[in-house]
Amino acid sequence: MGIEQLSDFNKITDQQIEKIIDHFSPLKSTKIKNHAYIQICAFFYFMQEEYGITPIKGFSKLKVIYGHYSLKSCSYSYLDESQEKILRDGIKNETFMNQALVLLGLDLGFRTSDISSLKITDIDFVSSRITKIQAKTGITNSLPFSEELRASIIGYIKQERTTLRPGCPYLFLKQKAPFSRLKTPEHRLAKIFKKLNIVPKNGASPTFHLLRRTLVHRLVKAGVKGDVISSILGHTYKGTRRSYLTADDEILRECALDFPELKINWEELL
Repeated sequence: MGIEQLSDFNKITDQQIEKIIDHFSPLKSTKIKNHAYIQICAFFYFMQEEYGITPIKGFSKLKVIYGHYSLKSCSYSYLDESQEKILRDGIKNETFMNQALVLLGLDLGFRTSDISSLKITDIDFVSSRITKIQAKTGITNSLPFSEELRASIIGYIKQERTTLRPGCPYLFLKQKAPFSRLKTPEHRLAKIFKKLNIVPKNGASPTFHLLRRTLVHRLVKAGVKGDVISSILGHTYKGTRRSYLTADDEILRECALDFPELKINWEELL
């Protein structure tokens, strides 16, 4: 059965869903399979939310296999252009520390673990480049950073950090004694979002993964090649970046799922 119009999605059978699942069965990596299942869920959620498609019966097959992911969680959150602008403008009134934290997420896609483990010695202020081993993957990543981020880090070190614990190698420290390493910067992010009244697209909580996905969304829309995006993110598997792509019209056009079992006519549908 081919899909030529939106109403055809209501006719997808359990057998077709099973064929889609079988399509990924030969993959040896469970992690990669999980990403594939998430993408399938995200696609059907997108069709349901954007076009009012009635949830298909066959979708239950996916929920059984990947039940710990709710349908809502398959809709990846990010900041759209207007929200990102509000955030960038808003942090200009924040502390240097908060400015640096947000820009590390928005511009370089740093995870929470990478921010908390960032050392002053990882930063080359002459060439404006950060080189560090990613806490999650163990990959050494070297990324240039903007003058804006450079200024915020220097401002933080000179005006907000030096009196706290000068001998500590980590860049970001707690503001109260004993001035140990800042391990959970999300609470600062949450306060900034609340102050600026920013509600992420698709309703997720403010996290550094949200900023990371916003970076990917922006790069894809700018036409940046996939291998470059993977390099920026520091992914060991290039397909991992798909879990950061948001399910909107433009992204689906560029990263359309190709399932021969469904024979989808994308040009007609989108």
